[in-house]
Amino acid sequence: MNKSIRITSFFSLLLIVVLLVNLTWIQSFREDDLAQNPLNGRAFLETKSTPRGQISTGGQILAQSHQDDNGFYQREYVTNPEAFAPVQGYLSDIYGAAGLESGYNAILNGTDSSLFTSQWLDVLSGKPTQGANIELTLDPTMQETAYDQLTQNGYEGAVVALRPSTGEVLTMASSPSFNPNSIVNSATAADAWAEYTSDPQSPLLNHATQESLPPGSIFKIITTAAGLDNGYSADSPVTAASEITLPGTTTTLTNYAGQACAGGGTTTLQTAFALSCNTAFVEMSVDIGADALRDAAADFGVGRNYDLGINNVSGGLGEIPDDAALGQSSIGQRDVEMSVLQAAVM
Repeated sequence: MNKSIRITSFFSLLLIVVLLVNLTWIQSFREDDLAQNPLNGRAFLETKSTPRGQISTGGQILAQSHQDDNGFYQREYVTNPEAFAPVQGYLSDIYGAAGLESGYNAILNGTDSSLFTSQWLDVLSGKPTQGANIELTLDPTMQETAYDQLTQNGYEGAVVALRPSTGEVLTMASSPSFNPNSIVNSATAADAWAEYTSDPQSPLLNHATQESLPPGSIFKIITTAAGLDNGYSADSPVTAASEITLPGTTTTLTNYAGQACAGGGTTTLQTAFALSCNTAFVEMSVDIGADALRDAAADFGVGRNYDLGINNVSGGLGEIPDDAALGQSSIGQRDVEMSVLQAAVM
């Protein structure tokens, strides 16, 4: 009998130890994961019971929350939703969050550590807990004008405008866009989601930051900077020929419409830049080398992600295995990719 009691006591103690270890592990290492788990109903109810901060720009409210008949807060997008949707994103009970609603979620719902002092002051003073507001740098008039110009002309693409002195984003328009209210509204969410996700033009994508494409001739800004950093000047002579053979190949690369640059022969780098002469930039890039081109591209932000609270692709030059690939890359072709945001930064 005593032996049975000892065995039972041993296993009871062992189970208690296991339970304590597991509890310690959860509290120390998995608390955040479990708190953010979409299956955590308590977290969802807490979120819906707290007034979320506003998103605004230029004195206009873009996103705000209102309390429904059940006491839960619902999100609504009140100012030209389609023009601002790719930036502000959405917050849906069904499909989660995107854009700034996701990137600045902790600020908007009031749980960010930077709000600790103000939140505790609210608790001590008896004020209800609420999220903080975020104010954007977008210029509403510029944003809406850019969006209208894209949509009215049927363009798929994006427009980004920056203030050079500060780096502030004044415009970030993307087309096609979407209406975030249709995703937030439970009555229309399923149909809207099916429509948007099946659209081959990807309206839920922020084409300014989440899509990268070959930049083409605007990349010659970077190639020129690489040349200037490696012994070239504005007056340096470069080829003005109408075509050039890529090194190690029989493939020729031509200027636009097969035209000679400034009459042919040779010209200056300044003239080649002004006339966007492909052959001159192929020649110069091969002379300075791939490392110089990569360094200049990195200096201009190619390959970099920006902490803006929205998803953005890094872009890059891709593989440059030989001088032929280098020549093609120098004019923004081959594997070179940039987002519209990176092009604006450049």
